[in-house]
Amino acid sequence: MRTLCLALFVLVFGGSAAVADSGYKKVPTEQASHAEAAPAAPAAPAAPAAPAAPAPAATNSGLDLKVVSYDGAVNGELTVEVKNTTKIARTFTATGLYFVPDGNADEAPQRLGAVGPMQIAGDGAANGTQRVEKLVIQPGAAMKVKLDVFCIDSHRPSPTSKNQFSLGSKRLPAKLRTTIESRSKTAADEVGGYAAPAAKSAVQSQVWEARDAEWVKIDGEGKQETRKQNGPSQPQRVLRHPLNREPNDVPQVQERRKEPTR
Repeated sequence: MRTLCLALFVLVFGGSAAVADSGYKKVPTEQASHAEAAPAAPAAPAAPAAPAAPAPAATNSGLDLKVVSYDGAVNGELTVEVKNTTKIARTFTATGLYFVPDGNADEAPQRLGAVGPMQIAGDGAANGTQRVEKLVIQPGAAMKVKLDVFCIDSHRPSPTSKNQFSLGSKRLPAKLRTTIESRSKTAADEVGGYAAPAAKSAVQSQVWEARDAEWVKIDGEGKQETRKQNGPSQPQRVLRHPLNREPNDVPQVQERRKEPTR
């Protein structure tokens, strides 16, 4: 009887632990990224092809991540929990990570990309947090981190805090994420840093521009991306400056009569 009760205890509580961890996904390594869009090469005479060496497999990061909550719309803060599943310390970086909304990809809102340093609890900051580029997580430990995230699909509707997100299987292409990080840092620095209120819109513009310049398929593609995949990015709207009037809008100026010379 005691053995039976012990078995039931393990089954019930062990099963509960499995359910609790079901939201975790493997954090892709820096090397695990989606393919870059390569320009078409000119035709060349056929030649015997040498056997291609197999690409080295990306090392397992040893980290699992699950999304806890999202606070924002077209951009905001995504709270995640990162867990070290190995017996050695692991370093977590968020550069190039993106998150896919649950539901039908043909109707889903924008996907979110992590940009800039992470926010963790710490001393020395007015709001009790500090921003770091890398985070060392000890063996078996788990830490909650806030990521500044920005929408990466300018043609889709904005998400809300009610949307559920999951981690993409790979990171954004190296070229794309480098461009986004570089331009975003410049834009944020010009307005006082990532924590400045004006940084949100400044960085968001850079993310959309970099993403639309050279479209790459990632997780969560749907019919909404048909135009992006089959042709150039959508034309930008031309905003007229209030002083740039059309020719017909220019007020007529009457010629002044010259007074006779006395």
